[in-house]
Amino acid sequence: MKRILLILIIVALSTSCTKARRATVETTLLLQAKPEQALVSFVRGSNKEFVSIWDRESCIGFLIPRKILQAELTPGKHLFIARSLHTYDFVKADLDPGSHYIILVDESRNGVNFIPIPSDTDEAVVKKWFKNYKAVRTMEQYLRPYGERQLPRIKKYIDEAEVDETRHPLEPYPTKLRAR
Repeated sequence: MKRILLILIIVALSTSCTKARRATVETTLLLQAKPEQALVSFVRGSNKEFVSIWDRESCIGFLIPRKILQAELTPGKHLFIARSLHTYDFVKADLDPGSHYIILVDESRNGVNFIPIPSDTDEAVVKKWFKNYKAVRTMEQYLRPYGERQLPRIKKYIDEAEVDETRHPLEPYPTKLRAR
C-alpha cells in the first residue's frame, strides 16, 4: 500500500511540473530595474516541484526548477507568496524605484521557502544564477484560469501573512549585474 501511495505522489508531482513547463516560455533576462520601477527576480534551484508566485491576489507566474521568474513592479508595499503543491511561504517588501531584489525559492522538509538574498551575499553566487539559469514567463492563457481557481486559497494565505511579523526584510541587491 505504501508503495502504491508513493508511486501516486511521484506521478502527481511530475504531472504538475510538466504542465507548468508547458505553460512557461523563455524570455529576456533583465539585469537592472528601470528607474521608475522595481525589479524582483525569483530564482528557483534544482528542486523538482513547480511553484506559483503571487503578488497579493495577482499570480505573477509559474517558477520551474533552474529558472528565474522576473517581475517589474511599481514601488511600494508588496506581499509575495510562493505556493507549492502542499505548502506556501511569503515575504513582505517595500520596493524602491530603480532597485533590483532577488528571492531564492527553495524547499526544505517543511515545504517551499522564500529566502530573500541580502545585499551582502557573495556576488559570485548571484552571478552564477544569472549566468546559468534562463528567465521564463508564464503564458496568459494558463495564468488567468489558474489564478482564478487558486485565489480563494491565496486569500487565506494573505490573511495569515498580514499578522505575521517574523519574516526577514527584502533588501535591494546592490551590484549591477552585467550581460552574459
